[in-house]
Amino acid sequence: MSLNFPLHFSSVRQRLVLAVMTAALLVIVLAPSSASASAYGVQYWGAFTVNVGGQNIGIPSGQLAHKVNGSGARIDSEWAHITTTPGFCNWRVDYVYRDAENNREYRRIRTATQYGCDTWAYAPSVYPGNVRRGTACAQLYRSGAYVTRQCHSIF
Repeated sequence: MSLNFPLHFSSVRQRLVLAVMTAALLVIVLAPSSASASAYGVQYWGAFTVNVGGQNIGIPSGQLAHKVNGSGARIDSEWAHITTTPGFCNWRVDYVYRDAENNREYRRIRTATQYGCDTWAYAPSVYPGNVRRGTACAQLYRSGAYVTRQCHSIF
């Protein structure tokens, strides 16, 4: 069985037009597009151990959840929330940005201390805009003392 295709590109001009159109199509198909990316992560801290039937089970004292919304090196919004055992008082979250080249902090957005005690609460959201390649972290503090952090890579 033979297949016959009626298209014949005999002239140089026709071949050139075909080559240019093929190249243009490849550029469109293979061109990198802007990636929309978001990230969500949870970091647990502290723990106490419970013995259940002779088995020691670690239970975290709390968790820090952190969400980044954006695309590439632009962060449109960022938030964090905590879930803890009772008695977690006078806390705040700092949003900290470090560059990829030398891991140095270049920006910190310090939120207001949340006075009082919470077991579940959101930290204030921030809108940092353009950031450098590196990491974006939410760092949790209790009565001014560092507790934990949760980070996302920014490419």
